[in-house]
Amino acid sequence: MNFLDKIFGKKERKLVNIHVDKENFKINGKVFSFPFLYSDLKEILGEPIRILMSDGKADEDGYVFPSRYSWDDLGIDALEKFQGKVVELNLQISKTKPYPFSPENPFSGEFLIDGKPYQEVIKIKKEDNCQPQEIMSVCICQTEPKPKSKKKNPYKFKKEEGEVVDFKDFNFKLLVIEELMYNQDLLKPKFDIYDFVEYTEREINPDEEGYEPIPEALEYFRNLEIPKKWTEKITELYQDGGNEIYMQISPQWDGEDEIYNVQSFEDVENFPRLKRITAFNINDEAHKFLKNKGIEIGN
Repeated sequence: MNFLDKIFGKKERKLVNIHVDKENFKINGKVFSFPFLYSDLKEILGEPIRILMSDGKADEDGYVFPSRYSWDDLGIDALEKFQGKVVELNLQISKTKPYPFSPENPFSGEFLIDGKPYQEVIKIKKEDNCQPQEIMSVCICQTEPKPKSKKKNPYKFKKEEGEVVDFKDFNFKLLVIEELMYNQDLLKPKFDIYDFVEYTEREINPDEEGYEPIPEALEYFRNLEIPKKWTEKITELYQDGGNEIYMQISPQWDGEDEIYNVQSFEDVENFPRLKRITAFNINDEAHKFLKNKGIEIGN
């Protein structure tokens, strides 16, 4: 603190610790639960530097703008929507203000998520040929539970009548599903990830999570039964990075790894009319095995 600060009584910035996990949201050790009283927040952080009070009037779309409180010295601002209740807490991470009412200074306290520094948990996905973007701010709030779809779930597991194929290699099974579901239109419903997520328990954004296989989609296809009566419909299997099945399991997949490589071709025994296979990385042993079965290898 310099000489002028001593004269005019400038206060040192407080140290604020914010810990978030699946069970609790704590500020300096005190547990908060959304929505919480603004007065409780002020008791810990002190008086805000700036206040923008709501006039309580709705716009043409019926939206009522909240009151906002900014602690410029702490890098924190809060939104109050009704009856003195705070519904959102924002931490200014960047030195660049993303919004006019954002705090003047970045948050300098401790922010842990599940016991880890937020920098280890919050990641920005790097797009091809793009520079990584900067984290501007972090919003802490309570999300609304995902509403249950009122439509009948077409993806609910149902047991097939009669015999089904027992697959040894899941990636080989995906090739069969590609042919029967997307090429021959026999397997129904035709799986669509953007429709499927409307029925999942967990909130899923395929555009954000789709760089890796979405677990719920994988589980769906693992459980999906293939009737033996359709094995004779398979005469050729074709694998390509742009196969529809992969775009449904991992919509943002770039095709550059080996997650969908078939490890064993023993499942060809179940498909008596199969005459040709085009697949990733068929090694010499697999090539010999398929050739002995009278199956042509495509390029």
